[in-house]
Amino acid sequence: MGNAWFVREIKKVQNPDDEIAALDNFEPAYTAVVDVSKFKIGSDKFDSSTASITLKTCTPKYLQYVSKSSSEKLAVFSEIYYPIGWTATIDGKPADLIRANYVLRAMYIPAGTHTIEMKFDMPSYHLGEKISLVCSILLFSALLGITVLEILPKKKSVSH
Repeated sequence: MGNAWFVREIKKVQNPDDEIAALDNFEPAYTAVVDVSKFKIGSDKFDSSTASITLKTCTPKYLQYVSKSSSEKLAVFSEIYYPIGWTATIDGKPADLIRANYVLRAMYIPAGTHTIEMKFDMPSYHLGEKISLVCSILLFSALLGITVLEILPKKKSVSH
């Protein structure tokens, strides 16, 4: 299906078990399965006019897409839905991500040409990076100190 695609319809289900069961018999190019007990959805049918969505930038913490459409559509992304730390914007304005097909991200995108960005940023992640850096510096310093203490006494005893 590529990095992202627009679907023609949403198949509404009432719980995660029904969502998994619905994946047995559906066309992912045309239909997205959404658990409506967990996610609020708007339109569930979309016209079949030509539209495009293209991945422009891809890093582990940042994705940028450009979309063109003559009407509102639901885009499904080949990315795992993981709401903690991920934020999405359309033209710089906050947008909601929903889960489709049990594991993928999806998003309503309005008509027109738009830039969609998804960013990963968690304060606890940055704190963990800082703690890891401090621990690495302490470990390196300790190893350097032990090495110096081992070499220094041997040099003194050789000179006597």
